[in-house]
Amino acid sequence: MKLSKVVNVFHTGVSVYLSLGSLLPSIHNKILVGWIPCVFVSWLLDDNKCLLTRIEHHFLKKEDKKDINYEGFVSKKLKSLNIELNEKEIDNILVIILLHSFLQSYKNIIL
Repeated sequence: MKLSKVVNVFHTGVSVYLSLGSLLPSIHNKILVGWIPCVFVSWLLDDNKCLLTRIEHHFLKKEDKKDINYEGFVSKKLKSLNIELNEKEIDNILVIILLHSFLQSYKNIIL
């Protein structure tokens, strides 16, 4: 299996965990309350680009020996489902999902 595919599968798993991890037992809520702000700040500091997407693109360039167009992880997944959204709409959706997951995890810790 190509390294870019491994990173993509890992990125998918991390995305699902960040989105739905608050539904898991309480230890996961504690992890998410610390991890979600770190992911969000990293994403904001890198001009709304994810580190895992950059790593995947690095391996894609090495494997294909050509330049690739930068396409976000979520936009690529949505296009595979024939859903067309612009980057601003995707960014807004991601912020809402991360904020909801953070607040749900925080609530689960407090209550």
